[in-house]
Amino acid sequence: MNGTKEISFREKVLNREVLSGTWVVTPDSIVAEVIARSGLAWALLDHEHGFGDFGDMLHQLQAMSGSETASIVRVENNDSSKIKRVLELNPSGVMVPMVNDANEAERVVSAMRYPPEGIRGLTPLNRGSNFGSDFKDYFDKANRAHTAIVQIETSRGVENAGPFAEVDGTDVLFVGPMDLSLGMGLFGKQDSPEFQKALDDVANACARSGKSAGILVWSPEQAEAMIERGFTFIGVGSDVGILSQGLASITSAFEKFNS
Repeated sequence: MNGTKEISFREKVLNREVLSGTWVVTPDSIVAEVIARSGLAWALLDHEHGFGDFGDMLHQLQAMSGSETASIVRVENNDSSKIKRVLELNPSGVMVPMVNDANEAERVVSAMRYPPEGIRGLTPLNRGSNFGSDFKDYFDKANRAHTAIVQIETSRGVENAGPFAEVDGTDVLFVGPMDLSLGMGLFGKQDSPEFQKALDDVANACARSGKSAGILVWSPEQAEAMIERGFTFIGVGSDVGILSQGLASITSAFEKFNS
């Protein structure tokens, strides 16, 4: 051992390191395990639009344990009781959709922290505390342990990006490009100057406040372009999309034999 302090995932986020990940919409623990062994910095278990339930989430988090890939869970909405239950399974972070202003961002942070900094309910019997045996150490670190990711998916969210980037505890402002473009009346027109300005507004707000700007893209080429604009928390596609693309590539390769 060289005595070097291990940097946590949240510290990497706040250092604005470029961190790549992908969406996991299937409920299968083997899929989560394969992704966790891929070398990606993070994987997001999607419980807003994904196909799994709470039990599936537990099995996926267990499958990811011990890997270097951080586990993020996206909850359905900004509900403190749901966020509390997810945190007790000990993911690396939580993503909350449709956050529109500083008050809503503060609610996310409050749900993720114990009093007096927040409203998170207390139980020593959670995965992060080794089911109680390491609770004191867990409790001492818990309010700074989990990465808080808030999604900007509306014009109002873009307008308020500056104020809620300044909220203590909001670590990533993550653009949901499809919902944002839909809400702006620009669905299918993400190359428009208005939408591109919205992206720059979010990236600039994060840069001013020392937070990480995130976005979902569909290819490494798109990711590189976003990184050049200041985005550092980059999601590329999903497990279902990657599987579909891989199968389509194989199918295409065999078409010449039947032409």
